[in-house]
Amino acid sequence: MKTALPLMQSILLAGTVAIALPPSWSAEKRSPQPVTCLKGFDPVALTQGREVPGKTDIAVAHGRYRYLFSSQENKSAFESHPDRYEIQLGGGCGRMGPLSGLGSPDRFWVHDRRIYVFASDQCMNSFKAAPDKHIESDDPPPTGSGADLQRGLELVDRALAGFGGAASVDSITSLELKRVRAYKADGEDKEQATFNRMIFPDRFRLDEVWHNGAVHDFVRFDTGFRVASDGAWPMDELVRREFIKSFRRNPLVLLKARKEPGFRAVAAGIGKIGEHGVEWLALGLDGANCTLGIEVATGRVLGIRYRGRAPSAIGDVVRTFSDFRNVDGVNVPFAVATSFNDAAASEPRLYAAVRVNPKFDPGLFASPE
Repeated sequence: MKTALPLMQSILLAGTVAIALPPSWSAEKRSPQPVTCLKGFDPVALTQGREVPGKTDIAVAHGRYRYLFSSQENKSAFESHPDRYEIQLGGGCGRMGPLSGLGSPDRFWVHDRRIYVFASDQCMNSFKAAPDKHIESDDPPPTGSGADLQRGLELVDRALAGFGGAASVDSITSLELKRVRAYKADGEDKEQATFNRMIFPDRFRLDEVWHNGAVHDFVRFDTGFRVASDGAWPMDELVRREFIKSFRRNPLVLLKARKEPGFRAVAAGIGKIGEHGVEWLALGLDGANCTLGIEVATGRVLGIRYRGRAPSAIGDVVRTFSDFRNVDGVNVPFAVATSFNDAAASEPRLYAAVRVNPKFDPGLFASPE
């Protein structure tokens, strides 16, 4: 579970439970102090395979962390290329990935001259055993023949029709998806809510709310922030990119982006999802490929498959959609089942509510000052 934010305003979520949720980022202005990390070892030396103690008078505060260096030369190298020497994934656990909670800044391991931190020894040992199963990379764009590309464009139109038509999809300026799941804490039944909020084309926000607090992530295409118990922090570039990919893997969101530079659509054959015949449509954008299963009879997107994380290692993710409902002219699936490497990855996801074109408080998408 991610670290929860202890002090926030409360609102009543319809039909369930009072859960803390902030109206805007301005409610959480803080001045957190960077934490000395890596047991005080020089990060430049660590990437070279050496554990050399740093000096407290040769230090750099960068993001969440304070790095110590054994020499001015190493300090200058870090300042010139911090992406090479800083803790990777914005401090996220190396096993669980950039969208996870934080790893311990003193539980680290160096792989391919990059420093990763971990939430537990088990996480670190799993990463050591198979690093490539835990490190994200961009996908190359899908390819195909001229006929495949032409059919790909036709299938995009077919999928848009399944959602209610291109005009209905293009009229969406904002979207909110809410999930609620039950869990136990201190022997009592609790509810956890997750909100995916979007203002198109380029602002996304994820709120994960428990009975005792929450974590909030805000992403634009040019910046991002995470708000947690230790304050509001700028989002690492890789973390920001992975958040964008995660939002893009909603078929409705992806099809709305069909006119953006780099969008690519390629027909990828025929198949079945359950008893339903589908045509496969491979899509690529922002380094994230996925394949949609489009029902032949209706044009509804019944599934999506891609290479991604679920929940810790990277492998083959398949999501299937059902319980389609019309929300303000848009056909939205309310039930989502996920499998990972051909095994059920979690309980089916049920949306408690979907709002099309809600009016959000502008502060929800404002950068912390």
